[in-house]
Amino acid sequence: LLSSFRDASWPVRDAACLATGQCVLFFPDECRDVLEKLYKLWFAHLEDNVYSVREDSAVALGNAVRAYGVEARERVRAVLDASLLRAKEQESRQMRRELDQWSDQEQK
Repeated sequence: LLSSFRDASWPVRDAACLATGQCVLFFPDECRDVLEKLYKLWFAHLEDNVYSVREDSAVALGNAVRAYGVEARERVRAVLDASLLRAKEQESRQMRRELDQWSDQEQK
């Protein structure tokens, strides 16, 4: 199942996110040995180019929080806080580029 995260086909990656999220929710003790790998895969797939893969990766992380409680919540929150800061910076850069382009067009 872990190799499915690297599949070229987005429906396979999407299903991998959903399936592993269900696994940790219903079999938390059995999944603990691969939890570190799963976190890395889920966090990476939050930046997938397909929205449903990003969404289902977030669902899987939510299931991890439900299954593992505070330890998972702290882990997920730290990564999401950093991601949100990067997204905010990206939005600002994009807005500045668009304003510069608009300004250039107005001057012509």
